[in-house]
Amino acid sequence: MKRNTLTALSLAAALLSAPAFAAPKMSVDMKAEKDVVVVEKGKQVKKRVDATSQAAGEVVIYTIRYSNAGDESASNVQLDNRIPAETSYVGGSAKGMVPAVFSADGGKTYGAPEQLTREAVDANGKKKTVAVEPEKYTDIRWVLPQVKAGESGQVSYEVRVK
Repeated sequence: MKRNTLTALSLAAALLSAPAFAAPKMSVDMKAEKDVVVVEKGKQVKKRVDATSQAAGEVVIYTIRYSNAGDESASNVQLDNRIPAETSYVGGSAKGMVPAVFSADGGKTYGAPEQLTREAVDANGKKKTVAVEPEKYTDIRWVLPQVKAGESGQVSYEVRVK
């Protein structure tokens, strides 16, 4: 089994100015899990367990939970996560209240999948612009327009271990 070091989640939140007595208080945690099949009472059952170790080909589900324990809304909360180098993003797996955007250049630029392109050469040697394959994404980001006081939620995505 190949061990995978989980990536650290970075949270950059741009918050609205608020008086000293009222402020957002954002917290974020991330969990890496995988689905396994176990036998319970003679039947095969699918269970989600912590992904403490992974083997090539396995899918790991990253779930990022966020909450605002403050007494003021947080605005433009940015949830960034690096896709581990020893994995590849599973196309279409990002879930959340807002669409995710992706980077294929180590987090320098982000865009929706249809905006991420690269130069390629076709069979005739002619240069053309093609879409970046999801397996080549390096980072994923969600920007939450507002997280109200007392509100919580989650986003998630999947990767395949190389």
